[in-house]
This record gives sequence, structure tokens and C-alpha cells, in this order.
Amino acid sequence: MANNKRLGKRFEERVARKIAEIWGVPERCITRTVASGTYAYDFGDIQFRCGLQLNPPLVIECKRDTSLYLETLFNRVPPKWLKQLGEELRKAENKTGIPHNGVIIWGKPKFPMWVITDFHYFEQGLSRVIEAKPHIRTVEGFYMFKLEDFFDVVRPFRDGG
Repeated sequence: MANNKRLGKRFEERVARKIAEIWGVPERCITRTVASGTYAYDFGDIQFRCGLQLNPPLVIECKRDTSLYLETLFNRVPPKWLKQLGEELRKAENKTGIPHNGVIIWGKPKFPMWVITDFHYFEQGLSRVIEAKPHIRTVEGFYMFKLEDFFDVVRPFRDGG
């Protein structure tokens, strides 16, 4: 179990570095949530710092699972993942009073990372991504994008403007 936690932590750090690279911001501005996976002041696995904001805000749950294949996710996103994302979204909204969007970032060694999201969370905002980048629509109605494509379109703004 300890090894899985360590590998999960490394994956979360890798996701944060990759998003920072795509956005061209210092790595210190996008970080793994301290105490991710346990009780933490922040919510989700990745935090935006340095005045980076998304409108609406985004909760990111990272899942490193070597037993799954991309084709498996076309048919079924693990319910446990969706439940955890839902809990983090409720925690974020209760804490801030602002509705948040939610994504799951899935990956495994030697494979590209994928963003999985539900159109429900994004309403109109996801349509920009769908129009701009290749994507997959799963059997359950989720959308999947390569991490680079999703975060290339979903860009932050700083200091509220």
C-alpha cells in the first residue's frame, strides 16, 4: 500500500509539472495538494497558486492505474473515481460558495495522460474544448481528452482578470 501511495504522489507531481509546462508558468504555481489523499485544507489533488485562476474553478483528481486500458474507460469510468470527484466538488463548493468544474486525470507509465470529464460539470465551457481539440465520447457520456489538448484550451487568468 505504501508503494501505491508513493507512486500516486509521483503521478500527481508529474501532472502538476505537465500543466505548468503547457501553460508556461513556473512549477511552483501548480502543485500537488499537500496531504493529498488524506484530510487537507485544500481540495482535489492539484492546486493553482501564484494568482492563477480558472473560471469556473477546477477540481482535479489524479488516478494512476496500471490495470486499466484506455479502451476500458470508453465503456466505464470506475464508480469509485466518480464518487471521489463528487465528494471533492461538494467540499470545494461548501468551502468557497462557488460551483466548481471537475476532471479526473488518468495515466499510467509510458502512456499519455488523459482528462476525463462529464459535460454536466462544464456546461458551456466544455464546448470550447470540444470544438478546438480531438476528443473521445465514452459510452457513459463522459468526454476524454489528451491532457495537453485539454489544458491548452482551458487556460487560466491571473488576479481575477
